[in-house]
Amino acid sequence: MKVSIKCKKCGSDQFEIPARPNDSSKVTCGKCGAVETYGKIIKAVGDKVTEDLKRKLGKMFK
Repeated sequence: MKVSIKCKKCGSDQFEIPARPNDSSKVTCGKCGAVETYGKIIKAVGDKVTEDLKRKLGKMFK
């Protein structure tokens, strides 16, 4: 499964991420400069993957 991350503000997929990020590390959009924490981004990715898997499994067992 491939997951792409896009900036909530401008839709860019280019980010500046620290070399060794932790949950409170700041991730900056390379296009518009929007800032979010690494922890929030990872949680959003996990939530999206969970939703996608639930939807796919639901279709398999109909």
